[in-house]
Amino acid sequence: KENNKKSLIKEDHITVEVGFLQEKKKDLEIAIIAPEIKYAHSTKERVNTKSIIDTEKWLEKVINKLQ
Repeated sequence: KENNKKSLIKEDHITVEVGFLQEKKKDLEIAIIAPEIKYAHSTKERVNTKSIIDTEKWLEKVINKLQ
């Protein structure tokens, strides 16, 4: 939870790489941190530009806490 927003947790097909890793190691748990993308890999593909900024800010905070 960040900025008083509830975290969104969902299961979704995101990338080919993740699918490849999950095929190789069935018990591997994977978390993907990414902006909101709709209709990926199609001519209607769209990204929520605000979600790009929000994702970047969140990731910067996490990295700074780990340093």
